[in-house]
Amino acid sequence: MKAIFNTIAGDPHGIQIKETTQPQPEDNQVLVQVAAVALNVVDMTNFKNYYKTNSVKSQTKLLDKLYVHGEGKILGADFAGTVKKVGKNVRKFKIGDAVMGISDDYLNGSWAEYIAFSESNVVLKPERLSFEEAAAIPTTGGTALTAIEKADIQSGQNILINGATGGVGLYALQITKALGAKVTAVVSGRNAEFVRKYGADKVVDYHQVDITQDKNETTFDVIVAINGYHPLYRYKKMLDKQGNYVAIGGVKQAIAAMLLGKISTIGSQKQMGAISLFSAREDWLANLQNIINQSDFQPYLDRVFSWQDVDQAMAYGCTQHLKGKVVMKID
Repeated sequence: MKAIFNTIAGDPHGIQIKETTQPQPEDNQVLVQVAAVALNVVDMTNFKNYYKTNSVKSQTKLLDKLYVHGEGKILGADFAGTVKKVGKNVRKFKIGDAVMGISDDYLNGSWAEYIAFSESNVVLKPERLSFEEAAAIPTTGGTALTAIEKADIQSGQNILINGATGGVGLYALQITKALGAKVTAVVSGRNAEFVRKYGADKVVDYHQVDITQDKNETTFDVIVAINGYHPLYRYKKMLDKQGNYVAIGGVKQAIAAMLLGKISTIGSQKQMGAISLFSAREDWLANLQNIINQSDFQPYLDRVFSWQDVDQAMAYGCTQHLKGKVVMKID
C-alpha cells in the first residue's frame, strides 16, 4: 500500500507518498480502507515556517524527533473510510461499515490507503455526511466539544466565540447553538454572513471593533477564545460573575490559563482553563457522533485536494486563512 510520510522535519519537500507494508488489525483494532483525511493544525505547524522563510527552524528538528510527526512517520490523524477487517475482540463494527475516527495517539498515521486503529477511536460515519465531510470532524470537533463541556455551556446562556470561522471555532459555534445558547461570534467582516448561516446570533467584526475594549458590550456567561488574540485580563473583565473562560490554542494564553486556574473575584469564581484534545474524556468521539446525528451540524470544507497533490494541500493550509477544513481524498 501507499502512505504519506514525513522524511525531512519541517521541510514540505520531504513529504512523500511511499510504498509501505499494509497493517493488520490487532485483536481490538479495525482495518480501514481510507477514503479521505483532514489537515489539522498539528499536521501543518512544523511546516509553516518554511513557507515564510524557506528554511527550517533549528528547534523544529529537535521537537519533531521527540513527538509530533517525527521523521519517517506517516502523517495525519483524522480519517473516514470503510472497514475491511476486524480484530477478534471487536464488537461494534463489521466489514463494510462506513466509519470516521482518529489515530490511536491523536497525532500520527492516518494519511494512508489502509490504517489499523483501536475500536475505541472509531465511530460509524453519520449517513448524511460524505467521507470528505466526516474526515474533517474528529480532531477539531473533539476539541470544540471538550471546550464546551469544560465551560459547562447551558441553554439560554450568552456565549462569546472569538475566532468562529476556523475548524474548531465553526464546530464550537454549531455545538453551542445545538445546546440552545446565544452566540456572539467575533470574525472578520467578510465572514459575517458565513457565521450567521451557521447560527451566530450576533457578529462582531474585529477589524472594526476590539470587543474587549467595547464599553457598550454585555458580559458573557462563557468566553471561548481560539488562538489567544487578547490578554487574559481583558477577557476576565468581559465575564459574568460566575463566568467561564476557555482558551484553545495560542501558546502564551494557554500556558497562562493553565497556571492561573480559578481566578477569584469579589463574590464569585471565574474559571480560566486551557483546552486540547488530550483533555477529552474517553467517550468524546461517541458524544460528538450523537450531536451530529441529532442536530444540523455541518462541516465546511474550505478546499478538497487529491492526496496525490499533498504538496499543494499543505501549501494551501499553511499559507491561507482557512474557513472550516482542508481535506484530501485518497484516490
